Amino acid sequence: MAGGSAGFSLTCKGINTSRRIFSIFVMPGETVSLRLHKSKAEDEIQMRSELCCTRRSVDEVVFHAPAAPGVYPCTFYRAQPPDSIQLQVFVLTPYDGTEQLEGCQIGFYPSRVMQTLTHHKTPAGFIRVTKEMACMHLSPHFQVAQFLCKQPGDYPKFLCLQEKLLHKLELILDHLALKGFVCPTLAILSGFRTPAYNKAIGNVPYSWHCWGGAADIFVDRDGNGHMDDLNRDGRCDLLDAEQLRDWIEAWSREPVFASLLGGLARYRRTHSHGPFVHVDVRGSAASWGE
Repeated sequence: MAGGSAGFSLTCKGINTSRRIFSIFVMPGETVSLRLHKSKAEDEIQMRSELCCTRRSVDEVVFHAPAAPGVYPCTFYRAQPPDSIQLQVFVLTPYDGTEQLEGCQIGFYPSRVMQTLTHHKTPAGFIRVTKEMACMHLSPHFQVAQFLCKQPGDYPKFLCLQEKLLHKLELILDHLALKGFVCPTLAILSGFRTPAYNKAIGNVPYSWHCWGGAADIFVDRDGNGHMDDLNRDGRCDLLDAEQLRDWIEAWSREPVFASLLGGLARYRRTHSHGPFVHVDVRGSAASWGE
């Protein structure tokens, strides 16, 4: 998968990105506008797509999501010098609040939308994930399978994910690289949780995991399933989770993270997992833990 950044960028659904692959999630029939940002005035950005697109200007494109759920790649490219961004447009499977969706146990979302948590409405739709889609890249460093709920069950599975979380995790990887920790990805201990699974593990009903806006992460460059020695003290323990939390807290003050604020906490090792850090995109800073 092509990494790095393209020589131009696009803004869609409130996110500006130059990553060579990124994903957005839309409902059937939804109209979406995106804006292209060229590095040079003379650059000409073309596009290829199965979607019904309208070029309102050289910088603005509007597309209408088809009625059929699925994945619709939309490629924006520059001929000279050659460069491109592939926008994966996931058209969601509508959800009407039922306990199951195609045999997948969803459970029930809270019937009351908390006054301070207006984003906690029942999701309008989910990404329908087949076995073949599990290894699909959502962005340069993250695949669909990393965010799937851990509950048992066959495919198709259903996934709720917010673009802002994906964007935030990629930014964290960028900043880790500047610290000398170049990572192929972040290990995700827990991404999306259905309300049924979230209840089964004893978590709070308004967990941001249920809305696809949270991830429990750790740095695992050697793939051994445990947090790396981030503070370079020769051990892999809670202090490394604290180091990661402190770094993310500091980075969150930067302008690039301004629209991605959220919860931040570190958790200690248990019999089932090593230390990790929780991040989310609730829209305001929050912290908890020991």
